[in-house]
Amino acid sequence: MRKIIVICLSATFYLKIYSQSSVLINFINTSNTITAGSTIYTTTSAENTTDITLDIKNVSNSTKSYLVKRYDIILNTVNSSTAVARFCFAGNCYLASTLISPNALTLTPGQSASSIQGDNQVLDCNLDEASAKGYSYIKYSFLNTNNPSDSLQFSVKYNDPNAPLTLMEPFKNIDSFNFFPNPASDQLTFKINCTKNNKSTLNIFSGIGSIIIKKEISLIEGENIFEINLSELPIGIYFAYLKSNNSTFTKKLIIK
Repeated sequence: MRKIIVICLSATFYLKIYSQSSVLINFINTSNTITAGSTIYTTTSAENTTDITLDIKNVSNSTKSYLVKRYDIILNTVNSSTAVARFCFAGNCYLASTLISPNALTLTPGQSASSIQGDNQVLDCNLDEASAKGYSYIKYSFLNTNNPSDSLQFSVKYNDPNAPLTLMEPFKNIDSFNFFPNPASDQLTFKINCTKNNKSTLNIFSGIGSIIIKKEISLIEGENIFEINLSELPIGIYFAYLKSNNSTFTKKLIIK
């Protein structure tokens, strides 16, 4: 299972002084808080996608709307292969070229993104690794649409050789989420390994975030293999998104 590390001043987060933010950020369905200026450390594997899923909560006493902005500081490059960063938020998944979410997420006082019906409301940070794993450094900011100073920024560092050893990894129901072939044409075969029985949702999104296929699936502990017909989908870039309780996975799919 992939290891995620978060650093702070007291051995869990490394903090700087930032303006007061109206948002609280947690690993999905946990109490592991991501504070302003903190760094999340994690690892990747070659030519696979690493997902970090975070919940956002409005802790102010008024309704607010938030955008997410991504900053690609360093992207691992191996020969002609470069890691690709992208994210999902406020109901949509975006290609690497989208650095700020076109849609804002509106939260009432005390409301969290995970409480809103629909897929991809929470922030899903994705990195598609290059042909060999290496160091990448991405920053994300939550921004109040009506008050730019009301923001919270954190960093994600992948395969950092200086990463500390303090681990904060939430339990996940799914160990791995893979599919083949990719690129695909007619049929797509999914292989999912679970830690326990659970009901999940599998979505196929277009490159602009529209749901093309939605399928409710029952997964059993161990390996699950099933197929989806793609013959009616046009050539293009898509995303396969799996949600299962506190586990979410998003991977890029190419149809040729």
